[in-house]
Amino acid sequence: MSESKHVGCIRYSHELKLEITKRYLSEQTSVRKLSEEYGISFEAVRRTVIKYKPEALRLFFRNDISLTRMKKEKDTKSLEKEVLRLREELKLANIKAEGYEHMLHLASEEYGEDLLKKAVAKQSEILKGNIPK
Repeated sequence: MSESKHVGCIRYSHELKLEITKRYLSEQTSVRKLSEEYGISFEAVRRTVIKYKPEALRLFFRNDISLTRMKKEKDTKSLEKEVLRLREELKLANIKAEGYEHMLHLASEEYGEDLLKKAVAKQSEILKGNIPK
């Protein structure tokens, strides 16, 4: 700890102040605990953290913030791709469903029975666990 005397009060180095602030921010260590560890008054540590927080964030956490931002952007792009893929799947499923409905409608006209109602009833029975013979 590099200290310099200054008319009745102790002055601590810029590096030490940044180190204390960095530990406060990164380790989520309390001001009280840092005060005890470094043998510096609670109020001095509190003022140091308040004063040096912007500089410490700029110096020590800039890369972390950039990495976090990049990860979020990557996640966002990945999610956007997934949404597009799912939309395409849904579009195809809807086209298939329309095709099946049209096919059932044509078959109903051809055979004179409402095959759609029968298909829905059969599906309902299957879902209930009662498989019709």
